[in-house]
Amino acid sequence: MPRTAKDESVRGRIMAAAMRAFMEQGYTGTSTLQIATRAKVSKREIYTEFGSKEAVLAACIAERSQRTMLSAEVPQARSREEFAKILAAAGKTLLQRISDPIVIAVFRLAIAEAIRAPEVAGTLNEFGRRTARTAISRVVRQAQEARLLAAGDAEDMADLFLALIWKGLLLDLILGVAATPEEEELGRRAEAATKAFLSLHPAP
Repeated sequence: MPRTAKDESVRGRIMAAAMRAFMEQGYTGTSTLQIATRAKVSKREIYTEFGSKEAVLAACIAERSQRTMLSAEVPQARSREEFAKILAAAGKTLLQRISDPIVIAVFRLAIAEAIRAPEVAGTLNEFGRRTARTAISRVVRQAQEARLLAAGDAEDMADLFLALIWKGLLLDLILGVAATPEEEELGRRAEAATKAFLSLHPAP
């Protein structure tokens, strides 16, 4: 059956209420009754929409992960210079989106609940980290197909690039010892990472 505006409103209220509760009380410390009370819905509506508390969390993380995704349409580079610009732009976009305070709060939630609720970390890994890796892998593969990069495992190369753009920043943000970077700083970080990446991966 097609979803109605009312259905979407109920689902949205549940997700918003659940995310607030998870952040304040932790995943294991939040009950479906508390979520229902905050969202002003019944527990039955939660189970009808999602099926379980874990599914509510998965939906919340997936929805936020959508914000970090890069477009599936990547411009085709014709030179190493064009590829460098495309890769740096992709890196900057990922840095901007993952550095968002709400996304960082989700990482903190996953870490806090890693022992009691390992499915939280699994969900974040599935919808968050793998999303970024897949996006950069796609950019790398296109460059390999255009013979702008030597052959190699695209996912391993993507992991290297992600490590280069973060260089400890993600951990600092999670720990709260660094402020959300300004756009200019993110651009410099992405360009430096791209330069380092290209020096390690020459053209064939």
